[in-house]
Amino acid sequence: MVLAPSGAASIVDSQVLSSGSSALTDHALNTNAASTSITGGVSRLTRPVSSSQAAEADSKTEKKITGLTKETQIQKGKAIYWMTCFACHLSDGQGIPDRVPPLAKSDFVLTRTKDSIRTVLMGCSGDITVSGKTYKSAMLPLYHLADEHIANVLTYVRNSWGNFGDAVAAEEVAKIRQEVAPPPTRRRE
Repeated sequence: MVLAPSGAASIVDSQVLSSGSSALTDHALNTNAASTSITGGVSRLTRPVSSSQAAEADSKTEKKITGLTKETQIQKGKAIYWMTCFACHLSDGQGIPDRVPPLAKSDFVLTRTKDSIRTVLMGCSGDITVSGKTYKSAMLPLYHLADEHIANVLTYVRNSWGNFGDAVAAEEVAKIRQEVAPPPTRRRE
């Protein structure tokens, strides 16, 4: 079940698992939406999160701040995570078994910084191997996020749930952004 205000956009995929249970993944494009993830027959209602307008205001303020400490990036990144990532990767960073890879204790996140940045910018679909396990997953591109937001959320992820990693600089994100083409925009017909 996905609850979203009138005019909200959402991409939902579902899968019937061999155990007879089902998995539902909501890729909400409206950050005011509340969603339910159903895994193994257990329903988890996610709480509504802050609006994208708050993120935009934060982005404007953040651009004025230079030399953020790692701790500040982690705090700011946590807010971004709760607005954009937790519906799929969950509050504990464990993801959804066989569908969404974990970020907790993830070799991908900790050892492949450039690939992590590319994945956030461009999204991904198909098979991805994380910590020795292959997931059939789809992630929408988050190219629209500011370089600072991507750096902050990756710094948060790289330092949460048993992860210990270096901070990611906005300049690293900007460099990768210049190397990749923006994802195609979908037309409404």
